[in-house]
Amino acid sequence: IKEAFSTFVIEKNYLNANQVNFIRTLATVFSSTKHVELETFFNPPFTNIGSPTSLFKKEELEEMVGLCNKLEIEVFEKR
Repeated sequence: IKEAFSTFVIEKNYLNANQVNFIRTLATVFSSTKHVELETFFNPPFTNIGSPTSLFKKEELEEMVGLCNKLEIEVFEKR
């Protein structure tokens, strides 16, 4: 999971510190909850960093959910 999120951040080399912090928070939350939906981003701890829609385009938020969905299948459902 850490590797997938690190790769995601590296590929998006234009991210600012708040955006990277948001994605790191996502990795932590996803690791413990094993599931994330778009609505998840509009609750703490994500909103403690800032409004998701001011930090990212909707497409980027959807891409993060897609990454989580992919990891959910690859990591948690294969066990």
